[in-house]
Amino acid sequence: MILESKIEKIDHRKKFAGLYKPRVGSVHEVEVPEFNFLMVDGKGGSYDSPHFIDAVMALHSVSYVFKFHIKNHKQIDYRVMPLEMLFWTENMKRFTLRNKSNWKWTLMIMQPDYISADMMKEGIRGAYLKKKYRSLELMRFESLKEGSAMQAMHVGFLSDMEPTVVAVRHNIKSSGKAFTGKYHEIYLNDIRRTPKAAWRTVIRQTFSDS
Repeated sequence: MILESKIEKIDHRKKFAGLYKPRVGSVHEVEVPEFNFLMVDGKGGSYDSPHFIDAVMALHSVSYVFKFHIKNHKQIDYRVMPLEMLFWTENMKRFTLRNKSNWKWTLMIMQPDYISADMMKEGIRGAYLKKKYRSLELMRFESLKEGSAMQAMHVGFLSDMEPTVVAVRHNIKSSGKAFTGKYHEIYLNDIRRTPKAAWRTVIRQTFSDS
């Protein structure tokens, strides 16, 4: 039996507060280091599609299997990181929030350093025992380093976030930079349980020197 008093508690959101807790009402530049993620790919821009919902549930399920494994074996209790999503189209110059039908996406949850690709098989098996999400077969473990990016916090409905996205892109252009990579959203609330009007979403766009 593990005594709770001996368990180290870690909140990676606080550790990386500059990336996961930006101030509301401001756009600022960040440098995003390499992180490891659980990832599932998909198509289309509907947050209510069966594949999207299945992927969300599968990612959380495996993430919690890892969380409890680390708690039991390393006496570390960490907070599961928020759901994140990369969006892109074949031609990013034509990327727009108004037409989501041709979007491609990657749903993902960041994993702390003590989670490795070697643990994937056991993590998926543990999640599969609880519920047979189809996305478990599509899930992968992969590292991502975004580097230079501009980001801001949006509060409220996802359908109302266009002004925030425009502000982020304007700051990139006004700095003489060029968009690179994929459009990125980070959902700080549990979107399965939080009312949509209260969602807090980090909007991020990577850039490079033009």
